Amino acid sequence: SLLLQNGLDVSQVKPYFELIAESYRRTSDEQVKAHLLDEMARLCGSDSFYKAVASDIFGGIFKQAVDDPNSQIAAPAVAGLIRGDQAGAFATLKEKGFTNHQAVRVRSELISVAGQIGTQDDLEWLSLILSNSVSDDERRQAADAMMNIFQYCKADVLLLWAERLAAGAKTKNDEIVLTRTRAMFEAAEKKAEAEQNAKLLFSIRRSMAKHYSDSGLYGQAAKYYGLLLQSNLDPNEAPVITARL
Repeated sequence: SLLLQNGLDVSQVKPYFELIAESYRRTSDEQVKAHLLDEMARLCGSDSFYKAVASDIFGGIFKQAVDDPNSQIAAPAVAGLIRGDQAGAFATLKEKGFTNHQAVRVRSELISVAGQIGTQDDLEWLSLILSNSVSDDERRQAADAMMNIFQYCKADVLLLWAERLAAGAKTKNDEIVLTRTRAMFEAAEKKAEAEQNAKLLFSIRRSMAKHYSDSGLYGQAAKYYGLLLQSNLDPNEAPVITARL
């Protein structure tokens, strides 16, 4: 507790941290190593008053341990590395291919960071986890990370991904994806309105109408087909939309 809070002077704390690091280097017991790495990662957490000192002393250990084939060692090392330098560690671990790591806990750490600082470049690997993971918890975490990234994307990107996810969810009747897809369509609609992009807004509403119709949500589908008819659309499209309505 004292090593987490502001209970000791930094000069008093440093020897304790160096002792922990030395204990890790000396032991060959993997269970002990895993436990010590968990403690080291904890001391690098945002609630640790001595985070900077801990990250400095334990950083080299984390960098080496992330490549350990034993996930009980690799996972806390990944957590510690990320807590010490979130952006740098995120980039390094992605380069190492850790978004596809065998350990759920390692992947979870990467997904969590993506939800905080991820960009459009992270959407592809997150979508693969969303599509392929056997764990609903992991799929929800990936979906939520994608939703956080989508907040900073333009309307056309949102539409592209909403259509892509809707197509995949339709065949599986996947509620995890479906609920977020509808939120994405609505966010895309609002962004297109804010961007005053009438052509894109029409495309979004047409996709929304089709999605709601395919999902059996006929009230919502009718609302959007009605909005499409009120738009300044191509006259050739009016009969098709009227028939749908």
